[in-house]
Amino acid sequence: MTAPVFATFCQISNIAYNYPQQVSQGQIFATTVTVSGVCASDDADYYSIRSDLNDMSGLVLSAVSVPIGFSQGQNWTIPVVNQITAPPVSAVWRVLFAVYIFAAIGSGGTVDSVTFKPVTIQVGTPQTTQTFTSVGATTIQTEPPSVMLSGALTSIMPAVVPCWGIEDRKLYAR
Repeated sequence: MTAPVFATFCQISNIAYNYPQQVSQGQIFATTVTVSGVCASDDADYYSIRSDLNDMSGLVLSAVSVPIGFSQGQNWTIPVVNQITAPPVSAVWRVLFAVYIFAAIGSGGTVDSVTFKPVTIQVGTPQTTQTFTSVGATTIQTEPPSVMLSGALTSIMPAVVPCWGIEDRKLYAR
């Protein structure tokens, strides 16, 4: 339960939200907000509950008011059912429940409390992204490979290396 922002005449003990997690595109469906509480004991004050469903821009999609009645200081539990139509496209839809308690005191009225609860509803089938994983062999080499030769080893250096001798500038073998 989300705590009310403020309250003066009524103590709200519980708010339960019942809504589908997934709906079809353009589907009309119902949500139920069940509010429990007790209001100040005064036969002159009349109370009501209003449940609004808003999109996240603040546009009211559905608003329903239900009377609590004159308070006798007794506990009450009242369901409020809203009908709403899902958008015509597949998406994650963010909806905001706004639950108001109104008090009609004397000849005027006031908002006694308000509670907000944002929820998400999947409209249509969630779009899945395919992930392709390439499976291959990976070789990690930490040391240079050992090379084993069988047979006779031959030198890659010639047996005779030509050089210039300093004393006579003639080519001779070392």
